[in-house]
Order: sequence, then C-alpha cells, then structure tokens
Amino acid sequence: MNGDPISKIHLLEHIKTKYANCFEMYDLIKQKSNKVLMSKAYSASLYGMFMPLDMMNKYNSHKGKVVNDFQKCNFIYYFLDDELLLTVRNIDKGDLYYIFYFHCESGIDVVWYSCKRKKVNIVGHIEFIGKNKCFFLESYDYKKINAYKEYTFDDETNTITEIIFANDFLKNGKNYLKKNEFKKMGF
Repeated sequence: MNGDPISKIHLLEHIKTKYANCFEMYDLIKQKSNKVLMSKAYSASLYGMFMPLDMMNKYNSHKGKVVNDFQKCNFIYYFLDDELLLTVRNIDKGDLYYIFYFHCESGIDVVWYSCKRKKVNIVGHIEFIGKNKCFFLESYDYKKINAYKEYTFDDETNTITEIIFANDFLKNGKNYLKKNEFKKMGF
C-alpha cells in the first residue's frame, strides 16, 4: 500500500467509523456462513488458526488443533465457502472478541470488536500486491488511532517487512518510525 503515514491513519479511522456497529451483523454472518470450524490454542495466538488469506496463514504462529467440542475451543471460525468472514476469539477468559473480515474491492477490512468494552477497538486493512505479496495494516488499541503496524508478506522471498509508526506518540511533536525485515523460517 502506498501513501504517507497520515493517509494510512485516515484509512484506519475510516474503517473504524464505517464498521462502528459491526456487532449488529454478527447474527447475519452466522446465518450466511456455510462452514464453521473450531480450534484450541496451546500458546498465545491473536487470530487463531486461520487468517483471511492463505499467504498470511504461512506466517501465523498459532499452535493448536481443530476440535469438535465447543467447551474446549478458543476460536470459532465462520466461512462462506473458503472465505473467512468472522473469528470469535475467547482466549482471554472474560473478554470475548469478534474479528470481522469485510471483503471489499480494495481488499479486506479487519475489525476487532470487544464484548467487554462494547466497541470496536482494533481495525486493519489487507491489500493484495500481485500474486505473491500482500499488505496488512493494523491499528493499535487506542481511543484515537494515531499509531499502526504494517506488514508486507512476500512469498517469493519468504520475508516479512514490518513498519511501526506513531504520530506524536510521546506528545513531543515528533513521529516514531521503525522498520524491520526478517525471513520466515520453516519454508
């Protein structure tokens, strides 16, 4: 995704506003889905066993297995055919998260809804860059979005580029920008 850091923050703010009432779509998405899977995580995992793009699943650090017992699962995934629509995340006992995936022309908008807080608290956007690359932009959990992480997943080079940006994070008028690139092991 091209653009300056401030335009990326505006995109995330737009997604947060656009899907502020996403929880109202929960029942509709459950009805619309034609495949439901559950998994049990054995270690910390943000998104669970499935990400909305196969390319991103290769970089996912989920340690766990698919289970058939609702009482033993940490994640429930709702699909329409092979398209992931929703993940219900209950790994932090007491705070249930709904991770909505809204498929749109420019990619996939990702929206985390916290049942404990009763609001959207993290948003993201996934964009395709050709056949072997994708871009993932994700906000931090703030009342006002002023920081984000962005990832570029590259299947050709088996690398992930991570950029962390914060706009006036320390309230000193300076922006924070850090870039890391690393190879994904296990290919």
